[in-house]
Amino acid sequence: TFVSISHTVVESASTPLTATIAYRDRQGDLGFSDPDMNALRVRDTRLEGYDWYHIQPLTPTEEQLDISGSFQVQLPPLFLLGNGDMETTTLTFQIVDRAENWSNVVSSPEIAIHDTL
Repeated sequence: TFVSISHTVVESASTPLTATIAYRDRQGDLGFSDPDMNALRVRDTRLEGYDWYHIQPLTPTEEQLDISGSFQVQLPPLFLLGNGDMETTTLTFQIVDRAENWSNVVSSPEIAIHDTL
C-alpha cells in the first residue's frame, strides 16, 4: 500500500522525493541479492516508461516467511515536460517478487510541479 510521499508541491528539477510503501508477502520472496536485479518500478503518469529500483532481499532467499513492513524509496526531482509554469502528475508503484509475481499498483496523491524561475 502507498503510505506517504515527502512533498506534494515541488520545484521543477530541484526537489527530491521520498516515498514510503508498505508491503505484505506471505512467501517472503521480495528483493534480489543481485544488485543488477530490480524489484520496484515507479512511473510518472505523464510518461510511458518506468524507473526501476533495486530492493535487497527482505528474508533469506531459501526461506518462506510471512513478512510485512514498509520501506522508503528515494526518488530524483520531477521536472516540467511542457512549456507551462506548472504541471501535475501522479506516481505509481509496483513490486515484483523472486517468483515473478507482481503486486497491485499503488499511487501517490497528485503532485504539483512548479517552474523554478
